[in-house]
Amino acid sequence: LIVLVTLSGQAKAVQFEGFEFPQEIQVENERLALNGLALRKVTFLGIRVLVAGLYLPRPISEPIAVEKMAGRKQLRLHFLKNVSAKTIATTWTEELMKNCVTSCPEIKEKAAGLERLISDVKKNDLLAITFEKDRLFFQLNSQKGGPIDGPEFALAFLRIWIGDHPINEDFKKDLLKQFNLL
Repeated sequence: LIVLVTLSGQAKAVQFEGFEFPQEIQVENERLALNGLALRKVTFLGIRVLVAGLYLPRPISEPIAVEKMAGRKQLRLHFLKNVSAKTIATTWTEELMKNCVTSCPEIKEKAAGLERLISDVKKNDLLAITFEKDRLFFQLNSQKGGPIDGPEFALAFLRIWIGDHPINEDFKKDLLKQFNLL
């Protein structure tokens, strides 16, 4: 794990696994701070798939507090390899079902739209997932994406990464480390 800090004028960024993560980002009219960085590996071979940065209104390490936190949150996923939309949608749907607490049939129905919303990703692509109170918004490589509405869906999707049944426990811990260089 190598993390380098880059200073450019007043802007600060963190280099992680070959990608730059700004210390702060602006989403609409809200400033979000980098909370944690994580590397996602799959299979027993440890195939590296993506790196992620979690941005929150303020640094926090408790998953329940993140879930209840007012304001936007953003998860930035930089892909380390090509992944099909079908693979992403299938994996995320499985993880959504592990993390839904209420409205599971509705969440599963909305998850069916993931494959249409997310295109195949290529190595070095950036997928930004913005969590709002009542919806998720997906944006690939700064191109306008689309939303999935519903507070239950947004909460279950957040829980994929930091909930009781995360996609990977080490990934969750790293996103919640309260990474702070300021």
